[in-house]
Amino acid sequence: MADKVLKKQTIDVPIITICIPTYNRGDRLLSEIRGYLGELDERWPILILNNDSNKTCEYYEEISNLCEAHDHINYYKQDTNVLLHGNLISMFNIVKVNLHL
Repeated sequence: MADKVLKKQTIDVPIITICIPTYNRGDRLLSEIRGYLGELDERWPILILNNDSNKTCEYYEEISNLCEAHDHINYYKQDTNVLLHGNLISMFNIVKVNLHL
């Protein structure tokens, strides 16, 4: 019985979402995201949480454009810098998975 429940959950909600908190590292992040595109599909959603970066903004614009083209990549930009712990708390509030580790 548990197997049937687990199988249903894996179809409706991903088991794992790759969450990437970021601040002022758009160039590095863009390079990483491009690398992930060839490796991961919609079964591996990616959530990018930008903590109101004020440097390398042009890269974040390009990341946002990539997200428009790929449904499994989501980009969220904080309105203000909420520090690392605030960005991580946002991750738990935004992401929809079966289990948080």
